[in-house]
Amino acid sequence: MKTRQIVSVLLLIGFVAVTACKKSSPPNEQPAATPANAQERQHPESGAATVVETRFFSGSIGNALDLQMKLMREGDKLTGSYLYQKIGKKIDLRGTIDQNGNVALDEFDSAGKQSGVFKGIWTQDSEGAVEIKGDWTKPNSDKKTAFSLRQEPIEFSNGVEVVSKFIREKNKKLKYEVDDAYPQLTGSKDPN
Repeated sequence: MKTRQIVSVLLLIGFVAVTACKKSSPPNEQPAATPANAQERQHPESGAATVVETRFFSGSIGNALDLQMKLMREGDKLTGSYLYQKIGKKIDLRGTIDQNGNVALDEFDSAGKQSGVFKGIWTQDSEGAVEIKGDWTKPNSDKKTAFSLRQEPIEFSNGVEVVSKFIREKNKKLKYEVDDAYPQLTGSKDPN
């Protein structure tokens, strides 16, 4: 009886050891470093594969407007959206980035009308984190408001992203007021 228990324990330990091992590439065959949030797309005309990088940013326009932004970069094209955390309504973005890191993003309201312009510089630190700084203006206006965005260390797949949800409640009779934000995951969580 004892021998069976010992054999069972040894088999169990061997199974755990085998399943816990991870296959690694030999040192001279390391894969090229690419962002974990990059996806390859095949170009419809040329058939060449292009890499689409998705990055999440937090930042502000001026001093008080906290915002969250999601940008997808495919070559020199940028698309995405942003929202003010206190409002929670997405604003669409389309624009470009040139070889010197100059970013130009047009924002559009829900009716498709242009509502603002971001112009700034895309810089990347030694660890790969991106920062975008520049000026935001209304269309056809010279009045500039500084903006600053810093990449968040967030990587999701399957369309999942973090959005701010808000609790706003006020009761004069009971003399309380709640105005707070909390993070929530949205999008498809099912990989199939």
